[in-house]
Amino acid sequence: MPPDTHAPRLQAIDLLREFALLAEGPPAVVADLNDHQVTLLRMEGGHGWRERRDGDAAYLVLEGELRIDLEQGHLWLRRGELLVMPRGRRYRPFALQARVLLLEPRRAAGRRRLGDPAAGPGRLRG
Repeated sequence: MPPDTHAPRLQAIDLLREFALLAEGPPAVVADLNDHQVTLLRMEGGHGWRERRDGDAAYLVLEGELRIDLEQGHLWLRRGELLVMPRGRRYRPFALQARVLLLEPRRAAGRRRLGDPAAGPGRLRG
């Protein structure tokens, strides 16, 4: 059987390298997975209350600690810990400094993409 020339090229993503390229900018998408996107976040400080209406989201802490404030208390995520935040649940993330991988439903716009050569330094696309 001949190779499928329309199939996407398989390539491993070096998350440590991508975080180094990300520097202090806003979140950046590193991959797509079905109808979700894999996003790298450098989190520092508090973020506003949010409620996901488009689906669940998964937070994986790769470095540092992430506090998730809930309407009834809070919980801490430490390095290597994963939390799936269900759709419709109100929460507020806070981190002194953390590197987080976020898996969330794909958005129409609003996230930069890593790996685009037209993006310039840090391989970021706006």
